[in-house]
Amino acid sequence: MRMVETTAISENRTGVNGIDIMVTAFFVYCAVNALVVSDVPCRTESLTIALCFGLYLIFRVLFSFRLPSDMFVAYLLLIVGEYEVIVGFLQLFGFIQSGHTHYAVTGTFPNPGPFGGFIAISLSAGFWLYRHRGGGWVMYAMLPMMIALLVSMSRGAWLALVVSLSVLYRDRLRFEKRYAVAGIILIAAVGVAVYLIKRGSADGRVAMAFMALKACGVSPFLGWGAGGFLYAISEMQIMHFSSYPDSALISVTGVADYPFNEYLHVAVEFGIIGLLLFLSVVVSVFRKLYVAGRVEMYPFLTFLVFAIFSYPFSLLPFGVLFILIVALAAGIEGDFRSGKNGVFGIITLVIGVLITVGSLVCYVPVIRASEIFAGYGNISNPASINPARELSADLSDNRDFLFSYGKSLRESGRYNDSNAILRQGMLVCNDPMMRIVMGRNYESLSCYDKAEEMYLQAFHMQPNRLYPLYRMMLLQEATGDSIRTKEYANKVLEFDPKVQSPAIREMKWKAKEIINQM
Repeated sequence: MRMVETTAISENRTGVNGIDIMVTAFFVYCAVNALVVSDVPCRTESLTIALCFGLYLIFRVLFSFRLPSDMFVAYLLLIVGEYEVIVGFLQLFGFIQSGHTHYAVTGTFPNPGPFGGFIAISLSAGFWLYRHRGGGWVMYAMLPMMIALLVSMSRGAWLALVVSLSVLYRDRLRFEKRYAVAGIILIAAVGVAVYLIKRGSADGRVAMAFMALKACGVSPFLGWGAGGFLYAISEMQIMHFSSYPDSALISVTGVADYPFNEYLHVAVEFGIIGLLLFLSVVVSVFRKLYVAGRVEMYPFLTFLVFAIFSYPFSLLPFGVLFILIVALAAGIEGDFRSGKNGVFGIITLVIGVLITVGSLVCYVPVIRASEIFAGYGNISNPASINPARELSADLSDNRDFLFSYGKSLRESGRYNDSNAILRQGMLVCNDPMMRIVMGRNYESLSCYDKAEEMYLQAFHMQPNRLYPLYRMMLLQEATGDSIRTKEYANKVLEFDPKVQSPAIREMKWKAKEIINQM
């Protein structure tokens, strides 16, 4: 039956199809959004979008000539997954360094979460292979991958694999009413246990999702612009916590490096229009893979579920994998091999190559500048100003670089220049330290009202941090306002930090000293 279905599909292949139109519409909309709507530095994200579109055009044409077989795709994903496992185990036993200082195992990724997500995607292909080809060796091959998936502690990856396997083995699942209550209780118990494993992380993601939804409400149709997710989150945190100082979300709010929900990521940056275009692509691809009975349906489903809890589109390997699957789905009924379609296919291939090469050429200086910055380790000193200036154009959306560069300008007494760089940094992160250093610059310029504004914004962005209150106390002391100095000194003493540290104790000691001197 499967052979007949695949043959029928291949005999009725046309040129451009619905998936091609929707993918092109989405990427064109993203490009226009980045150029017209976005007010934040988004060079890296824009290049990634362009690169993915170029790759789509290239593989879309190539897959129209010959689709890879199901077995080839399954074996390939299994092999790549095994490679990730080998890297992970080498990191676990100390032979090579992981991609994160706080985690022993990350594979080739910067965090264990994406590592687990990729393993889950590979396992979904492996289980498909085991069911359709059989053989105990497949299960033996997947055993170390399952161990690595557990080691990753990625709950999103676990859930994504469970959903994918439930669809794969859906014909063997039977619903019995008498077991319904027991099943619901079991699922709830497992869900609570998984939640409690890393409760703080889960609560933090809930807080971010809440702020993302508020941001969608502020700019619903066109979004905040490409690259504007973290800036939108920071603005919503300031707005929310200044209005609700006793919010339950305060204790779980922190600095984020990634969106942790790609659907909200798309909605915040590109609005409802962008989200609908994206979902139309996803639904069309999934339906096409399902109808064709392709193995890619299960890795694709795993990817989509994992994207609810993580940030795969922020990492290029996941983006490329997504594009390959989309291009393959479009190639099932898209033929560019002959006639007018062949001419159009050649034009499409040339455009794809030009976009891809152009994106990679533009990527080179960004990668080189990032490597130079990493080699410096820290450029927050006056001697680093000239080298940093040369890197600033290529690292215009690198939050770590902008913060270090801003601090180096401050240390050299160039307060206005420092604020210009830090203001740029505010647009690409939700770290209150950007505003705190800006506040200190305004203090040095005797612009005390603006300094207070920055400190208050920093505090409302993350009210679980003491340092903004401490800076406010010192600011009031410097301006000679004894009443407000005492007010903020008491706030510092009454502040209950999440974690005690020498810095916390020192700030509280200073506040107590100020009160004793009054």
